[in-house]
This record gives sequence, C-alpha cells and structure tokens, in this order.
Amino acid sequence: MKCIRKILIILFICFQINDIYAENESIIIYKHVLDDKHIEVVIFIDEKIQVAGGSFVFTYNNEKLTIESVQYDINQNMYIVANKDYKNEGNKIKITFASVDVVKGRIAVIVFSNKEDNIDQNDVIVQQCKVSDENGIVSKGINETAIASIITKGDSVIDENMDYIDKSIAKIEDKEKKKEIKKTEIKGDNDNVYIFMILSLVILVVGLVAFKNKRK
Repeated sequence: MKCIRKILIILFICFQINDIYAENESIIIYKHVLDDKHIEVVIFIDEKIQVAGGSFVFTYNNEKLTIESVQYDINQNMYIVANKDYKNEGNKIKITFASVDVVKGRIAVIVFSNKEDNIDQNDVIVQQCKVSDENGIVSKGINETAIASIITKGDSVIDENMDYIDKSIAKIEDKEKKKEIKKTEIKGDNDNVYIFMILSLVILVVGLVAFKNKRK
C-alpha cells in the first residue's frame, strides 16, 4: 500500500513538472543579439494557451540599452500600444494588447541599441506579465515567473510582416474617426427624414383646412 502511495505521489509530481514546463514554453521572450550590437526583444505566445489580451512590463539596463523602436506583427488582429517610459522611471516599457482572436506566435519586438557587444539575462527582465483569454478572464497560472527567456544571435527578425506600433495607434484613431463620421452621417440622414415627415404633416393639415374651407 505504501509503495502504491509513493508511486502516485511521484506521478503527481511529474505531472506538475510537465505543466510548469509547458507554461514556460508557452510564452517565450527572445533576446536576439544582432551583428551591429542591436538587441531585438521578441514576445512570443503559443496559440495553445488561448491568449487574446494582456500586458508586459519590461525593466532594462538603461546604462547599456536605449529603446529605438517597438514593432508589432500586422498579421495579428489586435490593438497594441507601448508606453516607452512607463512610470517615468527611464528604464521601463509597458506593452498592452487586445485581440479579437487568440494570438499566436510573434506579438511584438522591442528594438534596443546597445553600447556593448552582448547582453546578459538581467539586462532585460519581464517585471510583470498578465494575460487573458477571449472572455477577458485573467490566466492566473501564467505570469512573469512562468516565462522562458532565451538569448539568441543572428539576423534581424523584423520583416515585411512587422510595422511600428505608432502607426498601429494612428490606424486605431483613423478607424474611430471614420466611426464618428458614419454616426454623424446616419444622424444627418435621420434628421432629414424627420424634417420630411414634419413638412409632409404640415402640408397635409394645410390641405385639409383648405379643403374644409372650400366646402363651406
């Protein structure tokens, strides 16, 4: 009986370890070092954890690194914004995103210029991570402690599928303006209908009055 109990405990621990490993592989922060010393910090989210929104707060070594740009994957159907000086502390950046669908793969890339040739793990740290599903329910099991961080080297990961987050904000603002214009046009059309109805009613009343007077 004791042997069976021990076996069950071992199996339980193994399953827990596998779950933790799976979570760590679900969100990966790649710290990609380029030949020209630039660092590209890539946020990668696996589709299997069903993330549709969230935020990341990064703390970075501002004695070595300077933010040059933040880009996002245009294939993701999402709104995304970046606060490049989060809390005005000079070494934090916050990226917030919300998607209609579950996101998959590369979400955003933070490009840093680097005074040195390499980067240490502590030069860029995920200080906070919060993600939620399509219903807005926060995933409690996935946070800054359950993220894999990998340093890689090679060519830039930025391609034709990436664009600047600032342009994303401009697109959002443009969409909102178009919505307001459409609302105004609809309102104007409705006002014209009301005016037409009132005029028609007035003409009808005047016609009835004139008809009665004529009969007299």
